[in-house]
Amino acid sequence: MKLIVFLDLQDRLTVGRDVYPSLSIAISKIYKDGGIGAFYAGLSPTLIGMLPYSTCYYFMYETMKKSYCKSKNKKSLNRPEMLMVGALAGLTASTISFPLEVARKRLMVGALKGKCPPHMAAALAEVIREEGV
Repeated sequence: MKLIVFLDLQDRLTVGRDVYPSLSIAISKIYKDGGIGAFYAGLSPTLIGMLPYSTCYYFMYETMKKSYCKSKNKKSLNRPEMLMVGALAGLTASTISFPLEVARKRLMVGALKGKCPPHMAAALAEVIREEGV
């Protein structure tokens, strides 16, 4: 939970340098504008993005690991093979979940610029409409 709050603060500082010139100003402004709940404003889009990534990653990792071991007639992977299978699983999961990350960033940037999509589904529809799939 603390990591998500930190990442949200980091994103706000990166995108809104004129609005939040320093960490202390960002914390005080966010608290003043929305109370303690404002620090968790990006929690649901972040969790929505994490679920497909994690699901896809672990599914792909196990599927590729079993397939590789079966094709090589092995019981387990050595370290370089684990690295390769993990990298391919991460690549696949990132590719599949990337539109959700873009939609989350659109929500955050839109909130700072005053033209925020009303919810995650609207932000995702905007990404698909403007950028394609």
